Amino acid sequence: MINLNDRIIIGTAQFANNYGLSKIKTNLEEKYNLLNKIIDYQCHGIDTAIQYGKAQADIGAWMLTKNLYPKIYTKIPGAENKNEMHNIFKKCA
Repeated sequence: MINLNDRIIIGTAQFANNYGLSKIKTNLEEKYNLLNKIIDYQCHGIDTAIQYGKAQADIGAWMLTKNLYPKIYTKIPGAENKNEMHNIFKKCA
């Protein structure tokens, strides 16, 4: 049997943008409530991007408070070479 939790991730575009059905940006408490769904539903991970403002920092802070390390799927802008790619990844950490 397929475990659907292995295929579901939480998206975080609304952390920095007026996005989704409600077209509103979420505050920190709402962000943490959404991230807590990873625990409640045993989701596979988190989808984020550099373009989502301080979403990655908020996710990192939440991870430290929960002592959890879910898989993070992040979208990054293109890079011209390895050094530029390395610098982009450092911004995600």
